[in-house]
Amino acid sequence: MVIKNSTSWSTDDIRKLFRRCVKEVEKVERPKYPFHKRNKSFKLDVLNGDCFRGRATIGGYWIMIKIPKMCSLKTEMPTEPDKIDEDGKFVYYFIGSENSWVALKNKKDIIKYPFYWKVVGQKDEMVFDEKVKLARLIIHEYYHTLGAMSIDHKNYKNDFTRKWNVDWVKDYSIGKKEIIQKPKADVKLVRYQRSIENFRKAETRLKRAKTLYKKWHEKVRYYEKVYNYKSN
Repeated sequence: MVIKNSTSWSTDDIRKLFRRCVKEVEKVERPKYPFHKRNKSFKLDVLNGDCFRGRATIGGYWIMIKIPKMCSLKTEMPTEPDKIDEDGKFVYYFIGSENSWVALKNKKDIIKYPFYWKVVGQKDEMVFDEKVKLARLIIHEYYHTLGAMSIDHKNYKNDFTRKWNVDWVKDYSIGKKEIIQKPKADVKLVRYQRSIENFRKAETRLKRAKTLYKKWHEKVRYYEKVYNYKSN
């Protein structure tokens, strides 16, 4: 299966969830052409969108799903306040608001304000309710690839996939893509290495020029001697 993923969510996590959804459907439907026979030709496009929505080829090998950019992330409330740093400033996240900081001088003051404690266990992970929507969307679209046409947007109120039991999504984490930061290049070192490379090329050109000069100089002297010519 080829997955083209232009979102910030992990492709590997989406692939695992997709395969589980496929298994759940095929447990019920027992299709003539199960996924393992179509796997090599199957394509899944994952795009950013304003809500969960999708498209698929009826009886085909292509699915497109859109995941909202503003999916809720998983967070956990702390049971203890964080430590005060050396400057006596306590950095915190206020739940439901933007990051901020407050200067609390001692631990006793911090304990009085539990909603100012730093959020612990915060991960770039999709919350359970969002994963439920995503799993049901995949199941819905996969039914289309099996040839189902009656569960389209016109008859969505009769779509049984909307109530499909997907409690098992709790075992599947949908996290953000890992951002790999490339080490910053030493500009001076790069320029030095490039200078060496260009210098070597210049040396080669100079050797070739000297060889050509010597060659044609000897020919000129030869003809001057044989034919008693003089160069201007």
